[in-house]
Amino acid sequence: MKEKKITIGEALAEKKKLQNRLSKCNELLKKSYYYKNKPDFDYKKLQKEIKSLIETIRYLKLHIIGTNLSTNVVYKNRDMSVAELIIRIADVRSQISVLNDLYEPDDYYSSFRRDEDENVQPQIPPEEVEEEISRLNAEKTELDALLQHTNWTKELI
Repeated sequence: MKEKKITIGEALAEKKKLQNRLSKCNELLKKSYYYKNKPDFDYKKLQKEIKSLIETIRYLKLHIIGTNLSTNVVYKNRDMSVAELIIRIADVRSQISVLNDLYEPDDYYSSFRRDEDENVQPQIPPEEVEEEISRLNAEKTELDALLQHTNWTKELI
């Protein structure tokens, strides 16, 4: 890969593009392995391109990981690496998902929430859960914005 300076965001976009191309090449390889008259694609050329794509994707992944680990951002007066920021975003999304699932009427746990007894009550008012979901959504939006800003301004190491 050329040593041209690119941002994390550009590297992520390039990685995605290369992964799509790799997927297409792998499909072509499968489809053209057996043939009747003449193969659609040269197996060795396709393998060479696949190998090159894999190496370039690996290079990008390693540099993205390295940059994410060595780049710090500040969120609410707390220093954290971009890698930790990404994990925090995933944690917040998971929390939101779990809290949203409290309202699913026909999930696995609904039999534990409802009973023949009409006196079954939630442990905390639903409004408090909604407030927590709202707070987490706001945090997720802030974290996402910080990550996007960092991705498009920080050069890949």
